[in-house]
Amino acid sequence: MNLVRIVALVVFVNAFVAVAVAQTPIGTQLSYQGRLDSNGLPADGVFDMRFRLYSSATSGTQVGPTVCRDQVVVADGLFTVPLDFGQQFTGDARFIEISVREDATSGNCSTGLFTVLGPRQPITPTPYALMAVGPWTKATDGSLSYAAGDIGVGVTSPQARLHVVGASAGGNSLDVNGKLVVNDAGEFVGVNRPEATFIGEYFGVRAPITDGLGGMMLHVDSSNASGFYGYYNGTSLALTYMDGFTGDWRVLVGDGDKMVITQTGLVGIGSPNPGSVLEVLGDGTSTGVVTAAQLSGDANGGAVYGLSTVANANGVIGQVDSGSQAAAIWGIANAGWAAWLQGNVRVTGTLTKGGGSFQIDHPLDPDNKYLFHSFVESPDMKNIYDGVVETDDRGYARIEMPAWFEKINRDFRYQLTVIDVADADEFILAKIVRELSDNKFTIRTSRPNVRVSWQVTGIRCDAFANAHRIQVEVDKPPAERGLFLYPAEIGQPAERGVDNQRRKQLRPPTQSTSTRGACLEPK
Repeated sequence: MNLVRIVALVVFVNAFVAVAVAQTPIGTQLSYQGRLDSNGLPADGVFDMRFRLYSSATSGTQVGPTVCRDQVVVADGLFTVPLDFGQQFTGDARFIEISVREDATSGNCSTGLFTVLGPRQPITPTPYALMAVGPWTKATDGSLSYAAGDIGVGVTSPQARLHVVGASAGGNSLDVNGKLVVNDAGEFVGVNRPEATFIGEYFGVRAPITDGLGGMMLHVDSSNASGFYGYYNGTSLALTYMDGFTGDWRVLVGDGDKMVITQTGLVGIGSPNPGSVLEVLGDGTSTGVVTAAQLSGDANGGAVYGLSTVANANGVIGQVDSGSQAAAIWGIANAGWAAWLQGNVRVTGTLTKGGGSFQIDHPLDPDNKYLFHSFVESPDMKNIYDGVVETDDRGYARIEMPAWFEKINRDFRYQLTVIDVADADEFILAKIVRELSDNKFTIRTSRPNVRVSWQVTGIRCDAFANAHRIQVEVDKPPAERGLFLYPAEIGQPAERGVDNQRRKQLRPPTQSTSTRGACLEPK
């Protein structure tokens, strides 16, 4: 028999779908189908066939073992044989050389003479599917790999179910050092990265629009950064996400949104639907700077305020821990008031000010006027006490002070003024005859039964006053020398103000000059 050729080569892999579903490797065996011609006609009969795998169409090197199939039945030229060369399909070209002999004797396939058919048959791409679904080894160039259930793209040793490494660090590549997870419903896609540091490049989905970019792009280009990150520990979920319906950016922790930045620029912390520029809602149990308080602001540009809704909770807290010039709360007013406190004010430290007064509705015209009085001030921490007493038939009067008087005062000063509404011709004298002792002192007038207005002052000597005695004259600290608390009042430009230097931390100074001169006498 003159065996001419094998034509119409077909190679395929059995049970490909079954492997993908059951996730059970099928090995490296493949089925080979071909047609054997004899003298230009389809052959019929029983044949022994020997198969060798080579690296090139001519000459080259044999790859893998020689496979011999005994008593292959050929009908109308067609035959099918199983072949297994092992894992020889690594991406390089492969060619099959086939040798044939007609033989009806069973069991002698490996001996005797065979006719080598030509040319060698090229392996079609289909066998390489074995490498995608079976227990294949790693591609030598790292383009695709498989190891212990993990798939790698661009990496020869995958460390996760899907480990993808881009071709270049600076290109638009996807670098996933974790697991790509899609649930059964196909609703969620996420990247779980357990590494302490992670440098991402670009990952995006571009929408099919013509007027610009759409979809999503996340970009971070520094270590310890994540463009998008979610976390779930089995009981608690935490993630950041963009609400596609509203355009809001939200941080979800546990069972609710903990932080929201709306499309219009409103920020909510603990408030899922902020109605202000900044709104903070506590839960009444957390501890920290803001506890069970609401910090919100007028969306139209009004002031920010703190509102406490829990007993003894604080609306706003400011705290500094170091620096003699630090301020826990610093209010700046280019107009109006730097602070407006409605209600009682308590100061547990020392109050330092340029001046002060009280302000009330004017008692004679409360609808249209205010009445102001200045504070009484002294270089000493001075207390003032006064009253009116009438002397007895001998001209004596004893004035008793509270039991605590001498515990908080020292260095007493006395003032006595006789009240003589009858306007007698002789002048009535008044004097101190016994100074303060046991919280009382005694006066005497030159006539009996005289009314006397008295005043006593004392210098504070309680524990706080002794520990925080006011120093009357103080050198300015080096940073404030050449600067003034009130530059305009002494004819200096505003940039030489102490506060102006502090404001440079926030914004450039406002340039202005003063038209005020030296001290003026009151009119």
